[in-house]
Amino acid sequence: MTSIVTTTGYASADFDAWSPAAKNVLFLCMFTGGMAGSTTCSIKALRWLVVLKAFRRTLFTTVHPRAVRPVRLSGEVVDEDAVNQIYGYTLLSIVIFFLATVFIVADGARAGLSLTEFEAMSAAAATFLNIGPAFGIAGPFAGFTDFPTSTKLAMTFLMWIGRIEIIPVLVLLTRTYWTS
Repeated sequence: MTSIVTTTGYASADFDAWSPAAKNVLFLCMFTGGMAGSTTCSIKALRWLVVLKAFRRTLFTTVHPRAVRPVRLSGEVVDEDAVNQIYGYTLLSIVIFFLATVFIVADGARAGLSLTEFEAMSAAAATFLNIGPAFGIAGPFAGFTDFPTSTKLAMTFLMWIGRIEIIPVLVLLTRTYWTS
């Protein structure tokens, strides 16, 4: 579990042979990531904490519309722009993950590779979030060699986006960046 959360890519056991419940817990851990300031990939625990606190605040202010309740971390108020950016980053990460999953399933089917949805989801998460091993044909003691070349190219792009992070890559791909 530590290897999955910290995105080290290390596996000392064949977790692909574990129970479905244990595999689902490991899959969810892929999205947790390390702490703020660490070199791990994934969405990071701090962003999830801000999302959860902001969601809790939204529920509270829905019941109490006149309440002013800022999101706080360690007693300090988190700027609303930062909360919105974290919401945006998290949503964008989830959308890219789901689009990558659909591509992996579709491209695998086109190439005659039979993948389960869970295998495709774990392969998308393992590459985009830079986890390392996935489940199934890309499991801890397997690899990504069975995937079609087009899928491997897409996974390489996903790894690049996941390592650099989404926003800098999107900025790099804008016309404004290159003309200003």
